[in-house]
Amino acid sequence: MKLSEILIKKMTNNDINDILLLEEECFTDPWTKKMFEGEMEHENVYYFLAKYNDCLIGYVGFWDITSECHITNMCIAPSMQNNGAGTFLMKYLVKFCRNKSINTATLEVRRSNTVAINFYLKLGFKNEGIRKNYYTRPTEDAIIMWINF
Repeated sequence: MKLSEILIKKMTNNDINDILLLEEECFTDPWTKKMFEGEMEHENVYYFLAKYNDCLIGYVGFWDITSECHITNMCIAPSMQNNGAGTFLMKYLVKFCRNKSINTATLEVRRSNTVAINFYLKLGFKNEGIRKNYYTRPTEDAIIMWINF
């Protein structure tokens, strides 16, 4: 796969069913259709899809909260991980944020998700704290990560 062949597009309600399939594949506590529909109702919420050969391979979503990017979701299909697709999508997000004069981002990640933690560290995020029992199914602490860009 060539990264230049990945298409990034803004999510619409028509994309939710495809996202739900990816959520089920990747997360122990996936978001529901109603949750994504609720996200789409807010003007300061952005979701971007990564597509390759017209297939959804990942997505990222964030809230613009007082000119800070709060990343709510990041997901890359398991078959597409470790080939640069996640980095490509995050670089798109950073560029989009900079164009909106957003220069910081935060997110939470499961304490046990060392693959994701290492991915974010590689991008320049730093561990800044813990949210106790943030996740369910299973119950687990979240590591709070921040980056300035």
